Amino acid sequence: MKAGQIPFPIFPTNSAAGLLNLLKKSGCRRLLATQDCRESLVHELQREIQAESLGFSLELADFPSTLQAFPFLAHEKRHHPFIPYLTSRPRPCSKDVAMYFHSSGSTGFPKAIPTPHATLLSWAAFASTRGVVSNMAASFAFPAFGVAGFSKQVLAPLFSRTPVFVFPPTQISPSLPIALTADNVMVHMQRNRLKKMAVFPAFLHDWSTDAAAVEFLRSLDYVMYAGGPLPPSIGKTLVDQGVNLKMEYGASEIGSVTLSEGKADREDWEYFEWNPLVKLTFSTGVDGRTEIHVLATERHHLAIVNTPDQMGYDLPDIFERHPTKEGLWRILGRRDDVFIDATGANVVPGPIETTVKGSLHVKNAVMFGEHRMQTGILIQPNDDAAAAHNEGALRDKVWPTIEEGNRITQRYARIKKSMILFTTPSKPLPLNAKGLVRRKEALKLYEQEIDTLYRQTDAEGYRYEIAAL
Repeated sequence: MKAGQIPFPIFPTNSAAGLLNLLKKSGCRRLLATQDCRESLVHELQREIQAESLGFSLELADFPSTLQAFPFLAHEKRHHPFIPYLTSRPRPCSKDVAMYFHSSGSTGFPKAIPTPHATLLSWAAFASTRGVVSNMAASFAFPAFGVAGFSKQVLAPLFSRTPVFVFPPTQISPSLPIALTADNVMVHMQRNRLKKMAVFPAFLHDWSTDAAAVEFLRSLDYVMYAGGPLPPSIGKTLVDQGVNLKMEYGASEIGSVTLSEGKADREDWEYFEWNPLVKLTFSTGVDGRTEIHVLATERHHLAIVNTPDQMGYDLPDIFERHPTKEGLWRILGRRDDVFIDATGANVVPGPIETTVKGSLHVKNAVMFGEHRMQTGILIQPNDDAAAAHNEGALRDKVWPTIEEGNRITQRYARIKKSMILFTTPSKPLPLNAKGLVRRKEALKLYEQEIDTLYRQTDAEGYRYEIAAL
């Protein structure tokens, strides 16, 4: 920024087509990448540019290694030279774009989000007041490419003057940085003896069956999860064993907007409390489901406004109030994920998908059934080899979890045992940077298999049940 550039951190897991869309929307024409990334994704990206005859070329540069940026790292002496970066550039306007972020792309291509300086400053105020940085905390479990990682690794230490911990710079050559895994996050948490951490739900899924990991998590002040839902069975298992779980909510368009140390008790691990600096409006239906708008204020500048009449952002999620505790909310699912079955009824797949993903035999799951009389579920097994060897046995193993999910979903949307479809090892479900399934891509990938399943049920004389509405 000081050099007059507008940075745009991009998740390297994006497809070439998704990356090209981000470059076109943002006007970005210069790309820094590691050598490994250039040999695969970037070459494919250049082919996409040529195929579409876009009329522009991409300027490529190698990402500098750690030693190039910090030649005396961990060996600095007073006599080593330090050359400050001097610039005579004028102070930018608060409305000028400071940097770009992008959405996760769960429902389509990731969207480029221009973020003004004023927005970053309001996020910084949130970072220094919401409590997550009140003591030394682990922030390395979130990639630095996204808003969560940027807020915790850049804004929080700069504006709260509290140290946060990141992975050590073990990669000193221009190659790929350390990849986040449940194992290396846990190792570095224990090594630094930290008391607070924030993670993606996928890590908690892995740790829930590891007694040593659960013992360590129990010793922490709290474990915050963000970026997606946590299966109820996993959350309950951890809480019952003494782990203090907390949920954080945010988005690239609005920043992180919840309190980490609010009124929620340990049993309220599915719920969160809004930061009092956030101004909200609510629209609640007769079924208790609520849509929420975040309004722009002097203290909270939004990156994107999609409700011009109110100068606010219409959140894409569906929320529900706590039944007895005022001020606590939980997420039921995304409005983008809601689909309509053949009877015209709305199906909210989030709760049942989250429940099914709590099974030890399930890696990921996507519900299907748009414009159909019967819903089904596409499951990626944890053990592809076992699934291929005995699909019937696996169906029996996951069925109790699906029954559990059926109990919390609408009657007309419940899944029958015959409507379980398993993925094949050669076609894993496509994921976004948060480890969540890219729904549209996944259903397109298995479109033929889903159509075949419906034809089989019709051929077997299957009679659909339509619940009374």
